Amino acid sequence: MSPEEAVRIFVNRLGPDRPLAVAISGGGDSIALLNLLVEARNRRQIACLLAITVDHGLRDGSDAEARQVAAWCAALDVDHVIATWKGLKPATGLQNEARLARYRLVRETAMAHGVNCVATAHNADDQVETVQMRGMRNPGRGLSGMAQSVLYQRDFWILRPLLSVRRSDLRRYLENCGKRWIDDPSNEDRRFERVRIRQDMRRFQDDIAKIEESASERTAGALEIARVIEGAVSTPHPALARMEIPPRDERAWRQALAFLLAIMGGRQHLPGAELMDRVGQFALVSAGGRMTAGRCVIEKHGDLLSVYRENRNVPTVRLEPGDSQIWDGRYEIANPSPGRTMIVAPRGVEEDELEMEGNFTALPKGLLARALPALPACSVVGDPAGESPPAEIARILAPFDLFLPEFDMTIARTCANLFGAPDYSAPPLRI
Repeated sequence: MSPEEAVRIFVNRLGPDRPLAVAISGGGDSIALLNLLVEARNRRQIACLLAITVDHGLRDGSDAEARQVAAWCAALDVDHVIATWKGLKPATGLQNEARLARYRLVRETAMAHGVNCVATAHNADDQVETVQMRGMRNPGRGLSGMAQSVLYQRDFWILRPLLSVRRSDLRRYLENCGKRWIDDPSNEDRRFERVRIRQDMRRFQDDIAKIEESASERTAGALEIARVIEGAVSTPHPALARMEIPPRDERAWRQALAFLLAIMGGRQHLPGAELMDRVGQFALVSAGGRMTAGRCVIEKHGDLLSVYRENRNVPTVRLEPGDSQIWDGRYEIANPSPGRTMIVAPRGVEEDELEMEGNFTALPKGLLARALPALPACSVVGDPAGESPPAEIARILAPFDLFLPEFDMTIARTCANLFGAPDYSAPPLRI
């Protein structure tokens, strides 16, 4: 697809009334996207356009490059903001940490200007590179590639209008327009995995066809996973989830169980295939008992699995007045007090809580007592024991609450309803 056609389809789906940010590094892909969106703005197909450049400060001259981008934006009459990644940089995992910092800074900058979605210049070549990288690490659902819409931190949309466009076509568009761009030398540095994949890439068209097929399968599979969760999973208590075991192994059931383990264990990523093979074997073959997986305990009682957070390596944190923190990947806890420090720790088991089992007679004896200790308990520093602190506690669904691709929206909404978490907003792109 041509760059012009891809952006025409994108702005028609976005609608003319939604303000849009665009992430601009200065490279050819993002400069092409900027100019394509400016053309749409000039046709009044976009209400407002804000350009954001993140200066990671990882090499000499990055600040000058950001200023050059600012000058190009000024020439196009586009508001531009430079957001700088400050502080110490990690010695390992630099590219991933830089990526997370980039999204965080783009979101903060855009939201400060009243904009809740950003367009990025990921293209078809990036798509193939991403799938090949994921395939080397853990083949499976990631082979569907990047989604066109991703909800970030529950309130900010990352949109990718160029996923069907080749990088060479974007360069050709820029050359035809007489536009310049900046070549990042790190894009040729083979120390980075993506660069090695890019330089060694061969069968582009075959790869694209496989990605499109996998994406279609993932979207259809999500509907089936959501149906399994809705029909087979219950949450009799916030500390506990229970799931019916089918007569035979089913792919959707196993994937639904993987999401359940990630949520209960506070993990952003689903358990790997090898671990889920062991869990499936335990669920379908063993007569009963328990096992641990993904920071969870799994107990089998007849044709039901019970899943709860393992009472091990559960953190204790200190919340100063006005602070908030995601605790154990499962809860966001805020201390709204203007003057009292709060301690958040695993609650353990108290005698009156053990008596709660009388209200849950349908559960196996002792199950709730084993699940309760890993729930959060808040106390105020220096206050008498027993005083209830003014904590604000909200459930977190770890696989969805940082990055939620549109592929998994149906699953996320089903889980939000099940666990009493806030619903997720629909993607801004109209069907």
